[in-house]
Amino acid sequence: MKKTWLSLLVLPALMIATPTLAKDHDKKADRKACEKADKRHKPDQHDHRLFKSLDLTDEQKEEIKSLRKTFWQENKAAMKAGWERHQAMRQLSFSNEFDQAKLDDLIEKTTAAQADAMSKKAALNQAIFQVLTESQQQKLLEKMAEKQKRKEKTDKE
Repeated sequence: MKKTWLSLLVLPALMIATPTLAKDHDKKADRKACEKADKRHKPDQHDHRLFKSLDLTDEQKEEIKSLRKTFWQENKAAMKAGWERHQAMRQLSFSNEFDQAKLDDLIEKTTAAQADAMSKKAALNQAIFQVLTESQQQKLLEKMAEKQKRKEKTDKE
């Protein structure tokens, strides 16, 4: 009998507490809390997972960090232009009048920009690869092959 009365007293308290605990979270506040707790990587600490197992020297780490920083600084304008093209595409797609000529021009610019970005990214990857020793290069290639196998396996499932 006592358990029944106790459960009848606790049940309303739980019903009142549930909406309070289930409120919407402020995503920006959550992100800041995670950063304070060091649960997320910071941009300057970003290290590709494949490189972690290569036992890079401090000089190699600094060289790779420098290459990446230079790459992103040089490509900020291109990233901004890409965002502007994306905005233009959205405006064109959801406007009252559809202009095929503007769309074709936008597609041409986007295709050229993507080709340029791929070229620059390949050059960055090649420069980073050249920083590694031969044994590190071999180990990196093996890790990349393993990653590709795992990806193919998950794609089949």
